[in-house]
Amino acid sequence: MSPALAKPDVPSELEGHRLRNLAIVERLRGMGVALDVARDIDLHFFLPGQLEADTLVESLKQKGLENFEVGSPDDSGVVSVTAKVLLPVEAVVQGDFIESLVRAAWLVGGVHDGWGTSVA
Repeated sequence: MSPALAKPDVPSELEGHRLRNLAIVERLRGMGVALDVARDIDLHFFLPGQLEADTLVESLKQKGLENFEVGSPDDSGVVSVTAKVLLPVEAVVQGDFIESLVRAAWLVGGVHDGWGTSVA
């Protein structure tokens, strides 16, 4: 595995997402963003190679995700995958949802790097 993808165990990774999500939710709430309204959200992943990226995409399709952007490998072979979804923020930060993303990436040697949304 690429050193760029060295990662903690799943529980540590989940706790990191939980803490980051709390901070993001508070920031969005402070900006007046409706957390219960569906919006465009990007889910970010990094995988050690193209095969792992393709495998993750197939796994996420089985979970109902449909819209993906798969990058080209960087100099170390790492491939980025972005899944684009239309969901409320409050759904994206649910523990079960985040855990399913972390575990899907973990199973193919990758990481779920969080999510983002545009705020206009």
